[in-house]
Amino acid sequence: KIKMKLVLVTIQVLLLQNCFSQNLNSLFEKINNDVIKQNGIAANLAWESSVNPDNPELPDKAANYQRNRIKWQDNICAKLVALNNDQMLNDTQKRQTYLLCRGPKFTFDEARIMSYLYEQLQSLYTEAEICIETSEVPSKSDLSAVEESILSYLTAVRDKKLFGYNAMNAAKFTIFSEWEKTEAKKNELCLSGEEDMEKMMKFSRNEEVLRWLWMVWREKVGPPMRGPFKKLVDVQNSASRRNGYSDIGAVWRDDTEIPHLRYICRQLYQEVKPLYTMLHGVVRFYLRRQYGEVVPK
Repeated sequence: KIKMKLVLVTIQVLLLQNCFSQNLNSLFEKINNDVIKQNGIAANLAWESSVNPDNPELPDKAANYQRNRIKWQDNICAKLVALNNDQMLNDTQKRQTYLLCRGPKFTFDEARIMSYLYEQLQSLYTEAEICIETSEVPSKSDLSAVEESILSYLTAVRDKKLFGYNAMNAAKFTIFSEWEKTEAKKNELCLSGEEDMEKMMKFSRNEEVLRWLWMVWREKVGPPMRGPFKKLVDVQNSASRRNGYSDIGAVWRDDTEIPHLRYICRQLYQEVKPLYTMLHGVVRFYLRRQYGEVVPK
């Protein structure tokens, strides 16, 4: 009788384990299906924002998605972590749990702040505008005329003799003049956003124009980015610490799943350094042939 009872108990335990295992498999199957649905919603939102960015319904749709995704993931990860702590998951399920629940753990408010900051940083590139006074306003499609207008403007700035002339000071003078400007002037050439600047950088072969374009773009875009970028890093660090990381950098390194990443990066750098040095030498050679002594040897 005792042996029979032990056999029955063993059978019951095995049945319970099998039942629990089936329930876990069903849970992870449902999680996988939910992830596919969530990713589909995110992809649709990304598509809508690219083809119809002015759609007034997009902000609410994005906010609802973020709220639902965060709530869903927090609940699922809390359940999976508890199961893992109780040694209930097999190796495959542990791996799935790690992939789903790693990374920063944002609150809904932090996610909305992140979206706003990314939009703000992006707008600095797309909406930045550099305006200079010119005797005649050329068509921006006539890049030769635009280049001539920039050269004439730089000559006028040099003739003012307000400071030791160089590209950096000329760029700062341009930005300062825009701050001082109270109303739009009729004879102004305005380069708008990254697109206009990139066209001129590709077209021009005049060293003075190219240097001014680079400097004025950096002065126009760089300083305004500092505030939003710092806030972005602060939010990311806060969300990372909430999930056990030291900062967002630790998250990025963890994503690679490469042990001794710093050592490997240094090793790779030493391997490519000879080619890197050679490429720089070749580039400087051709730049010096084009622009002369302004390019260092």
